[in-house]
Amino acid sequence: MKVVKTKAQLAKQEESLRKVFTSNDEEKTIKAIKKLRENGHPDLIAPILDLLAATENDNVFSTVVSLLNDLKDQGAAQPLIDALNEEKYEGIRVFILQTFWQSRLDALPFLDEIVNLAIKSDYMVTLECLTIVESFKTAPTDEEIIEVNTQLKDAIMDDPENKELLAGMIEALNDYMIG
Repeated sequence: MKVVKTKAQLAKQEESLRKVFTSNDEEKTIKAIKKLRENGHPDLIAPILDLLAATENDNVFSTVVSLLNDLKDQGAAQPLIDALNEEKYEGIRVFILQTFWQSRLDALPFLDEIVNLAIKSDYMVTLECLTIVESFKTAPTDEEIIEVNTQLKDAIMDDPENKELLAGMIEALNDYMIG
């Protein structure tokens, strides 16, 4: 996803994608997804996630997940983070989170959002959040670590289900402080 486009071009491409995605034509949908690898744009994340959340077709689902796991465009990070807070994507949060470490997107600027999501989520989402924290390319600042560790320690007292994962996140963050 690297081609620079105007807002009008992006709107037209998004409209076209949404038509194909709602057509229930597996062949056309998969072809459109594959074409996004060459001429996609981070602003087109929403229709891709809408398709992922709505499809019941295993081939389409795996093709979308494959695209997401190969984004490698840092511009896609913000729309993905925004999507994590949308209720309509609750069922695919694990796949959205996997995108960060699979595509090697830098999630460090979104440390607070990742930690907050881990605190309020189920086991699998929390596990993916931990995986992201463990795979940061650069270390968070000591101040950032101290701030989120406080939130995590408070959450551990309130969440026995994810206690071990949240403690693992504290440990992973502390390892960045040590070195």
